[in-house]
Amino acid sequence: MLDDHLADTLLEPFDMIAQGLQNMVPKAVKSAKFKIDAVVSSVPFSAILHLVLIETLTIWIFYYSVLNVFTNVIVGASKKMHSDGVWPPVEQVDRCLAEHARRLLWIDGHLSPSKCFDADTVEAPYSDDVDSNPPLMGAINQGCILLCVILWFVVLGHFFWHTSCRFWVRYNSGAYLQCTFFTRRSRQYRWVCGLLGTCGILGIASTGILCASVGILEWYISSQLMNLLVVLISARSFLAPTKPKFDYMDLDQLDFKRPTFFQTNGGFAVMLNDALIQSARGAQFRGPLVKLLSKKGDWQKAMSICLADQKTTPDSRV
Repeated sequence: MLDDHLADTLLEPFDMIAQGLQNMVPKAVKSAKFKIDAVVSSVPFSAILHLVLIETLTIWIFYYSVLNVFTNVIVGASKKMHSDGVWPPVEQVDRCLAEHARRLLWIDGHLSPSKCFDADTVEAPYSDDVDSNPPLMGAINQGCILLCVILWFVVLGHFFWHTSCRFWVRYNSGAYLQCTFFTRRSRQYRWVCGLLGTCGILGIASTGILCASVGILEWYISSQLMNLLVVLISARSFLAPTKPKFDYMDLDQLDFKRPTFFQTNGGFAVMLNDALIQSARGAQFRGPLVKLLSKKGDWQKAMSICLADQKTTPDSRV
């Protein structure tokens, strides 16, 4: 096997910087990572662990980002609306506004933000006001977590559907990868993701309208709009997931050697796609593909399964 000059490499001096950073990682950390990979790989139900802990983690990171950024919007808007006058100590104001935002987002009573700028009422315990909270922010938060939970159950349900309710599927098996790729093509997954993305856009627009109604639209556009857009873009990993550029109808016939348990299936699909393309150039470039397979001799089988032209008119070099 030859060294492939078309492999992705960092340009100088970034290649040396990257290598230096890798060398700075303590050996204990590297050893712990290898041990974790070895232990998890030996667990019969490692696929469901990978699905819950790694593959669907981006859903909950997205929700946490939504909750955090809307909390900042509420706190920042309250400070902007009460920028005139004398404040109590900032630490007390922040604690009070954090409680105000929590009640607003979870529809758990009502705490008027004006109390957070009054020295007599800024400290806990915070009593409920007679007035009720506006439902918009609470609806955005609870609607977001509801859709995230539904999406999580859709992914988990498709896993059990495609694996016939088997818990003992390993995360480096082709059956697990095949299940993940089919899940992303399902109507249920696409409908929930489409609804989540649409609600995200409507939430950003509704928040802008709410800020405009209290006269702080310029502040919202200049300091908060970009944060909301970045959070929405961060959902791309599951709203528009990586689509493999190879055939995976019979991928369950293969077993792979994943670089690490912490790699997503989309990331591994990109590596496998690149390896297949390189191998199609000639048998002497099969190195990257061989490294990804549990059995090194299966590289020809992988070519015939994943590449349509290899099924019909196999290359004489392979």
